[in-house]
This record gives sequence, C-alpha cells and structure tokens, in this order.
Amino acid sequence: MSSLAWLVIGGSLLTIGDIVFKAWIERALPYSSHLYIGGLVLYIASLICLIESFRSENIAVASAIFVIVNIVTGK
Repeated sequence: MSSLAWLVIGGSLLTIGDIVFKAWIERALPYSSHLYIGGLVLYIASLICLIESFRSENIAVASAIFVIVNIVTGK
C-alpha cells in the first residue's frame, strides 16, 4: 500500500478517535469506559498507519500529511 493511503487511513482513524473521546467526555458516565478504550484503540491504530508510512516517506513529510488529513477530515 502506498504511504499516502496509510496516511489517509491513519488520519481518518485519528479523527474518529477524537470523536469517540469527545463522546466519552460529554457523557461522563461511570460505565462509559468502553468509549475510552475504543478511543485509545483508534489512536493506536492510527499511529500504526503513520509508522507504516515511514517506510517510504520522510518522517517530517509523513507527519505533516498525517496532521493535515486529521484537520481536513475533522471539519
């Protein structure tokens, strides 16, 4: 898979993780730990995608693209 595909998938997963964490904070129920764990899993999966993109992309360029995708998909 190309590094750009890894970065788009990773940025999208990171945005979904942000949304899950926002839902976790807004609910603040004692039994909403599944949202917290789900957010962490999504964050870890997005970092794995970022790491995979480092194989063929410069770290600075890959990180910049990752952040841009996160910002664009979050709006």
